[in-house]
Amino acid sequence: MTYIKEAISILKNRWPEAMLLVGLGLTLGFLNMNSITIEKDNASPQAAVIFLSLAIMAFFLLFKTGFLKTVQQSGDEPQQPLTLLKEGKKFLWRFVLLGMLYITIYFAATLIVMPFLVPQEAIASNPEKFIPVIEKLAIIDYIIVTLIFMKFIIFLPALIIVNDVPIAFGLSMLKYCKLKEAKGTVVLFLIQMAVNLTWLLLPDFEIELKYQKIMSLLPTIINQCFILVISVAAIRFVSSLNLLYDNENKSESDITEGEN
Repeated sequence: MTYIKEAISILKNRWPEAMLLVGLGLTLGFLNMNSITIEKDNASPQAAVIFLSLAIMAFFLLFKTGFLKTVQQSGDEPQQPLTLLKEGKKFLWRFVLLGMLYITIYFAATLIVMPFLVPQEAIASNPEKFIPVIEKLAIIDYIIVTLIFMKFIIFLPALIIVNDVPIAFGLSMLKYCKLKEAKGTVVLFLIQMAVNLTWLLLPDFEIELKYQKIMSLLPTIINQCFILVISVAAIRFVSSLNLLYDNENKSESDITEGEN
């Protein structure tokens, strides 16, 4: 639990930056929720909403990666937003590609796992009957895929930021990250996963639309707080490994564990 305690202490001391990141995540969730509402009303999402979502997502990535880099460099010392942007711009495109890579892997794994959960012949015979079943099995699929790629999700972003490496070299460094050596971070990740599943499985309550929107933002806030603690804890853990990377030669043979 050492890295979790360190992460919470850092976030307490740098609470304005943490609140900024939670606020940006909340804004993204609100815009995405409005886009879904528009689609349900048989209307196309407004171009302005899509553009605004992409712009906020870019700023969110810049601030978050910059924040995590300064966590490695300065610990709990507060930083100015411009400093976060300056540090974050080095990682923007790497994290855009990382997101695309994760989505690709997730859907590829889903295509492999789903036929074992739902026989295609059964779906073809009566698709409407299996829609509720498929929705429940999608949750099972989410659990399976997330658990399989848990190390990838927790540690790869931290490896890229701490060592300032390309995605490919970050993947090669994953072997140095042992889940059993970061038990607290893994447990918190599993708790976050359980909380997300709880929200997904809750029944729809018949309340006014404005209260529905407020209630739907609550899991976004909780999720962002969990993600921040896990991300900072992962940064502290990866930093403690003292992995060295030769930026000039850029070969896997140059990745070594530094002396403690």
